Amino acid sequence: MLIPDRTFESRAALRVTLRDLQTGRVLDDPLLTAGPIDLALTERGDVWGILTSILVPPFWVGDDDESVRAAVRETTRRRLLLSLAQSLKSESVRQRLRERSPASLSLADGPAGRKLMVDSFEGLSGARLRADDAVDAAGSERFEQALLASVAIDETTRRYHYEAVLPPGLEGRRVQVLVGTLRGGVASATFVPGGNP
Repeated sequence: MLIPDRTFESRAALRVTLRDLQTGRVLDDPLLTAGPIDLALTERGDVWGILTSILVPPFWVGDDDESVRAAVRETTRRRLLLSLAQSLKSESVRQRLRERSPASLSLADGPAGRKLMVDSFEGLSGARLRADDAVDAAGSERFEQALLASVAIDETTRRYHYEAVLPPGLEGRRVQVLVGTLRGGVASATFVPGGNP
């Protein structure tokens, strides 16, 4: 009764469109399907079907339409949500987002402390540091000014490089950095200095 013995197909599909918040440009557009769903007698039958399985093999017992619909609906919902999470966290999507982002942000350890590095194909027009009330306005403004003033241009790749040391006292706290480019592009990243990115 508990071993899957009949396969059903859900026609449900989930299309998710991931867009750039500023421009509305499509970044990713996957179509997710549930695929075949194997159900056991306990999932596809009613009480009468389970009792009937004492006399005949479970795969000969008829299906209860309502039980089948409920089991297929629940399995489909779970699979679609799991597929969506796997798709959004996949390395191919991350790589695509990095390639289409106006700037890439990363955190590294340096001799003066943890520093934020920004690489972009165009100059930055502004930067903003947000950190759960761990940094005062003056410290945040000093960081933003230091980041913008650190511009260096790589002549071979024509990329702009910026870096600045994060203010002290941010270990283990969530830090969000937003940067804006001269053409109006916006990129952001959230880090936990001393923790997982």
